[in-house]
Amino acid sequence: MGGFEKNCPACGKKFSSLVEYTNHIGVDHKDIPPEQILKMNKEDKWTFSNK
Repeated sequence: MGGFEKNCPACGKKFSSLVEYTNHIGVDHKDIPPEQILKMNKEDKWTFSNK
């Protein structure tokens, strides 16, 4: 079983512990809504236009 590894989407800091990651998000980025954090570093869905 592999270990946890995740980069913070807001600042890029690398974490190897889920507890440290969630604490970091909750403390250091408490002013950013969770929905906005989830959208960071993700592309919006592409659509074709008929224009």
